[in-house]
Amino acid sequence: SKFQTAEENSFFDGPDSCRDMKVVDNLELYFDVFVFPKSAPDVPQSILEEMEEDQDDWQSIAMFYPRIQLWPEDRRRIERSLVSASPQVSDWAGNREKCLRIWDEEVVPCGKPALRRLLPNRQIRLGFHGDKLFEGPDLDAYCESRKVLLCLSSKAVYIILQEDSVTSKHQQQATKRRFPLPIDKELLFRDAPWPHSVARHCLHDLAAICIGFEFQRLTLRFKNPYLPNSDPFVYVLLTRN
Repeated sequence: SKFQTAEENSFFDGPDSCRDMKVVDNLELYFDVFVFPKSAPDVPQSILEEMEEDQDDWQSIAMFYPRIQLWPEDRRRIERSLVSASPQVSDWAGNREKCLRIWDEEVVPCGKPALRRLLPNRQIRLGFHGDKLFEGPDLDAYCESRKVLLCLSSKAVYIILQEDSVTSKHQQQATKRRFPLPIDKELLFRDAPWPHSVARHCLHDLAAICIGFEFQRLTLRFKNPYLPNSDPFVYVLLTRN
């Protein structure tokens, strides 16, 4: 797709002083200067307008969209929203999506829609000495939390993969997998990696917030815009303190 092409041909256009910094150690800065660009590049107005009209021009992707690789359904939705809004190129900087905060979180996805996006971290119940409590097909597995990055923008919440036991297992099984992948710990700003988001939820789709266990759990429930009559997307954040 044109979005995959845009990611593969992406280059770092931020400050030269940041080029040799590690991405995972400077996430807030990286998202601020690269992932959510603040201004359009110095390109003639007529060329920018032609690129905006050409739906197959991958070069416009890195200019007018956040540089985050999305789930196909989420990408189509953000495309439709921009097309329907039809902003003028001259107004793009004022209408751009802004990054407000990026942080680490442990999340447990609940329900089929959320589990389809963020695969569960299934573990086998072990005894005190590390031995399996059950044998055979009924191992009584349970789900632990997933390590993710949460990105809050002016328009949406992004759930971005981090390296954990689940992503490591999938990378070993599918070496040619392109999406979704966590950001490699050794990548620098100059490598211009795109974060991979397994879910992008618009803020107006947030249906409920539940705080429990003396502020140690935060449950977010988002409406499902693709199947309005189906189960919502539900995530439990293990905020602890």
